[in-house]
Amino acid sequence: KELPVRIFREEELTRTFDQSPETALAYLKSFDALVIDAFKTSAYVNDLMAIYIAAMYESDFEKLKGLDPYLVSYDKLTRGLLSLPVPPDFITVHLMYLNLLAKEQHSVQNMRSAEQDAILSVIGLRQFIDIYQEFIEMTKHFKDVYTKKGINPPGG
Repeated sequence: KELPVRIFREEELTRTFDQSPETALAYLKSFDALVIDAFKTSAYVNDLMAIYIAAMYESDFEKLKGLDPYLVSYDKLTRGLLSLPVPPDFITVHLMYLNLLAKEQHSVQNMRSAEQDAILSVIGLRQFIDIYQEFIEMTKHFKDVYTKKGINPPGG
């Protein structure tokens, strides 16, 4: 049975009311550090899908245990992002990111359930691919916010 996706609300965020460019840059650096610490590599999407595809192709559901560390990483990143002080200009996009992250984690949980519910698992894969596209779009929103503030993002 599919569980509902967690939806985060603005009240759950840790906020800072400092609107300085320095605070915004510190926020962006901390945000990046949390993501890197949780997933270690930007190739996690390919790695995660490779695990799932191999398990399904070989009908070896034990291989789906390879998704478990990613589920732990989603929890770790979510906790970090909820405790990260968010400047006012980034509240909306931060909340968008958290909710997409929750949807992505949910899709991976669905993928992980292949042995119990193959249809839900395939739905999870489709959700994962769609959510990945949403993340690509959402990064444009982040870029718009820091560009409007005249901030050069970390690493570029």
